[in-house]
Amino acid sequence: GMGELITSNDDIKAGVLRNSRFNYTARTSGIHYLAARSFEDSYTGTYRVSAERLSDDYADSNISTGTVSVGGISTGSLDYNGDSDWFKVVLQADRTYEFWMDGLTLEDPYLYLRESNGRFLASNDDIQNGVQRNSRIRFAIVNAGTYFLDARGFEDNYSGSYRLGVNLVADDAGQSLSGARAISVGASASGT
Repeated sequence: GMGELITSNDDIKAGVLRNSRFNYTARTSGIHYLAARSFEDSYTGTYRVSAERLSDDYADSNISTGTVSVGGISTGSLDYNGDSDWFKVVLQADRTYEFWMDGLTLEDPYLYLRESNGRFLASNDDIQNGVQRNSRIRFAIVNAGTYFLDARGFEDNYSGSYRLGVNLVADDAGQSLSGARAISVGASASGT
């Protein structure tokens, strides 16, 4: 409706970077207004307001042109805070995969695994919380098909370049009845 607040921002980084900035994707064409004001209307001074079109290397949905193959590596860039890049990967059933994302200039990667329809399956922020900030997901795929890696920054507050990939995890016992290994009665087996 008229005058409806769509989004707002007080500090880029609370208490540290006190300028305001936000990203917005218009869902309809037309005139959109920006309103400028101080925190709690308590301050006066000069300011500058600007709006610009942001570039993006990959879409943030299952129409993305980004791809990665098993055993392969792809690179990308989160071009602004809140950006998300999706990469299509085709996976086989009854296999365990490791999905990884390493920041190049991206300080804190956050990786999501999604089904072909975009439904969330798994995510990882840090390999070791606060210490090793790259992302790793190990996941057993039950159904063969197309999946997506959704590359982001932690809390959508980071931008920068990254690389990501997919590795097949060796499994000597299988994930289902069709991949099961037989053992004899009274025998034992070990696996990884």
